[in-house]
Amino acid sequence: METVQFQFPYLQSKIQTSKTQYRESMSALPQTTTTTATTTTTILTSLSTRNNSLRKLSRGNQPENALAMFVKLRMEGLDVDRFSFPPLLKAAARIKGLCEGMQFHGLGAKLGFDLDPFVQTGLVRMYAACGRIGDARLMFDKMSHRDVVTWSIMFDGYCQSGHFDDVLKLFEEMRRSNVVPDEMVLSKILSACARSGNISYGKVIHEFIVDNNVVRDAHLQTALITMYASCGCLDMAKDFLNP
Repeated sequence: METVQFQFPYLQSKIQTSKTQYRESMSALPQTTTTTATTTTTILTSLSTRNNSLRKLSRGNQPENALAMFVKLRMEGLDVDRFSFPPLLKAAARIKGLCEGMQFHGLGAKLGFDLDPFVQTGLVRMYAACGRIGDARLMFDKMSHRDVVTWSIMFDGYCQSGHFDDVLKLFEEMRRSNVVPDEMVLSKILSACARSGNISYGKVIHEFIVDNNVVRDAHLQTALITMYASCGCLDMAKDFLNP
């Protein structure tokens, strides 16, 4: 791995706030030991194990531990691969660590991993979560393949940034791309309609749900009720409460 100095402000603030807690977190990380592996299988298994640990840490209650593990790996001279970056970017997104995320972006680009669709999705998530919606959109537009998860992340970013008109424009792009929106995506669109007071487009989404026989799960049902109620159509909202 290339020797590049990283600066992780979030980790530094944790260390300053509670050195004891930080030491306990570090000691709880999976132990990594350098070995002289003689076969490719052994090397890949070791790397796979490290990536699994990064994934678990990025999903846990303290996602910053994934960043701490990355620091530990570098100190021990252990490599990362393209599968290491999605959990690292997810951890950066969860702590809203723009500085950390941008450093992962730079390293990923140097290692040639920035064209991997899972890394790109992680970058979209990180930039959107950190409020850099323009950078998130730039990465989104560069992607040659975008699945429903990537679209959903972009919708989230626009909603969190208050760009509700862009949510609706993006949905039209999604329909033209032939990617089928799921219940969660449709719920996000309805939420944007509710928050912007756009009853007309809300009805378009409702019609889309009916025409395509989309199953109205709890999230989607609640989103429809909220959209109609927020736009002043209380009778329609009541109809969903009393089918």
